[in-house]
Amino acid sequence: MALPRFGLNRFDARSVDAFAADVRRAETLGWDAAFQPDSQLRRRDTYVLMAAAARVTERILLATLLSNPVNRHPTVTASSIATIDELAPGRTLLGWGVGDTAVRLAGLKPARVSELEASTRLMRALLDGRAVDVGAREPARLPHHRPVPIWIAAGGPRTLRMAGGVADGVFIRVGTHQANITRSIEEIRAGAAAAGRDPSRVGLGAVFHTVLVEEPTRALTIGKSMAAGYYEYSPMLFGPPRLSWSGPDPEKLKRERNVFPDFHHAPDLEASGKVVDFLPDAAADAFCLRGGPAEIVTQLLAVLQSAPAAFDYVCLHPIPNPTAPDDPERGFMARVAREVLPPVRAALGAGGRIGGRAMPSPPPSPPPGLKVRQRTPVSARARQQELPPQLQKYVETGEALVAEPFKGITAGGRVAPGLFKIQKTGASTRQITDAARAFVDSLSEPQRERALFPLESDAWRRWSNIHPYLMRHGLSLDEMSPAQRDRALALVRESLSTQGFKTARDVMRLNELVLAITGSQAEYGEWLYWLSVMGIPSHDSPWGWQIDGHHLIVNCFVLGDQVVMTPMFMGSEPVAATEGPYGGTRVFQAEERQGLALMRALTPEQRQRASSPPKSSPRRSATTSRCHTRASSQATSRPPSSACCSTCSRRTSDAFDPAIPRRDGTRSNAISTTRTSRGWAALTRTVSSTTGSTARSF
Repeated sequence: MALPRFGLNRFDARSVDAFAADVRRAETLGWDAAFQPDSQLRRRDTYVLMAAAARVTERILLATLLSNPVNRHPTVTASSIATIDELAPGRTLLGWGVGDTAVRLAGLKPARVSELEASTRLMRALLDGRAVDVGAREPARLPHHRPVPIWIAAGGPRTLRMAGGVADGVFIRVGTHQANITRSIEEIRAGAAAAGRDPSRVGLGAVFHTVLVEEPTRALTIGKSMAAGYYEYSPMLFGPPRLSWSGPDPEKLKRERNVFPDFHHAPDLEASGKVVDFLPDAAADAFCLRGGPAEIVTQLLAVLQSAPAAFDYVCLHPIPNPTAPDDPERGFMARVAREVLPPVRAALGAGGRIGGRAMPSPPPSPPPGLKVRQRTPVSARARQQELPPQLQKYVETGEALVAEPFKGITAGGRVAPGLFKIQKTGASTRQITDAARAFVDSLSEPQRERALFPLESDAWRRWSNIHPYLMRHGLSLDEMSPAQRDRALALVRESLSTQGFKTARDVMRLNELVLAITGSQAEYGEWLYWLSVMGIPSHDSPWGWQIDGHHLIVNCFVLGDQVVMTPMFMGSEPVAATEGPYGGTRVFQAEERQGLALMRALTPEQRQRASSPPKSSPRRSATTSRCHTRASSQATSRPPSSACCSTCSRRTSDAFDPAIPRRDGTRSNAISTTRTSRGWAALTRTVSSTTGSTARSF
């Protein structure tokens, strides 16, 4: 089952800066989308907030949920969202609707369905750069048009059908009951078909009110307030689940019991829930997710897996409204990211079913007696504002090393000059250069600004083989379109040997296995690798490229028909996948055998010198680890004017253990040997060819 992108729609809005920082925190925690209400009398200006968030984030989707044609003219909204997309290219979305609380608080009426349709068509034309007749002397155009997708939030059948006919996608806001969700998707598809559109091309999203309250009675009471909130605006939603409203008119209840502005937004949702205590428990179940994290995981999976189509987006609306600032450990944003999203993603990725069907397949488990190391997650997707002390020191050390001039390749700590000459090899590099040009041509201008660097850039030296986002640069494969990703991989494939490319891709695939084991999407995944191009790809002038990510570093320099590929780091934890989509993947068997043969060939005295002392042996871990570091050249030379790269990273603790660079900005060649224990646990030694120093990887 395809994984939806999970977002939330409540952030710290005490100030513009606080909002931006909170969205960045959501990004580092692994949330995929930040949805922002557009309610002028309840919070600061939506587009100013989104602009601030765009400046401090790199991956997370920024979207309104929702704007409306009543409190802003559609031409104003089109201009505003296009401007946001300039700041966050390709990760902006306009959520559009009739307007409820935002317009009622201003004494206005929500838009009619016909008005919503007309405004959607108007904005689509403007955002596509087309001229539109608006009754002025000249047709209207948007000079800074951007192809921002427009999604309509809907619940009623007329709005759903209209949205299917005109919108890029539709957010369903009908609760959690299968009957309402199924009916809504059918209406969207019918509207698309009636408009001559392919129903499968209309995106689907859902908004679920999520009552993260572990005390059952209180969670149920708040859940009833959620059900009442749906009934007061869309009473038809009680029909498909076969529910009835046995109490007084909702408006009368609100006046008499002082519920304001409505049952969804009342300051005390427990009190408003008690006002509608006459509702059955099934009403709460039909319109929200409720309980502790474990209950919400079960309910959310049941909803998603029983839906007749996969959702592209799922917005988990926090109930009750989070405090500002939210508790960084126990608040909704952190707890759901840590305790709900990983198991949901793992179960959906495994393709399991629940709710009267087979239970979801559990994520891969370590062998008996071993477990996944527990530690505070550190995002691999964006730089955290505050890093653990050991990682902060790691970055500071790396920056100091980058500041030092590059000196060359050493043997025994002394620079060895004149190792390689610039000379013709007779080997064609045209396919490498052509692949690089094709990749660059596929990028948008904002993407090029991130992916392209001068030949002399110190980005060559800013790489790290551990997973946290510390010195990453370039364009992430995770952010590329499928076509762009294919071209990026084509560049890597044309540059490496057949076996080298297979190993690189297998390392990436095994990083997806780590995601399946840990459930930590913020830290791991197949496409969390960054590609950079240095210089201009040319058949005769110097240029190069770099891919940088967890356990995979390749630096490739090209000059005419010469290629230098160093340093290169490939590793994996674990080294094998026995199940799932990449079952049968296995890396570094040849290196393992060679390392073992080397150790067996040594005398006992040599073996003792080549091995780490017992006191520094790494702990047993839940994964078998192999790290293979190479300083190799496919051809012979890098011209003196271009700095051969070197890792800036240093091992700082057992949790973060890159291979150790030299203080002079160089690196010695190294080979890895491995001794396994109980099948999974491994001890990995790195034997230095020049100094006898050791590094651990586990």
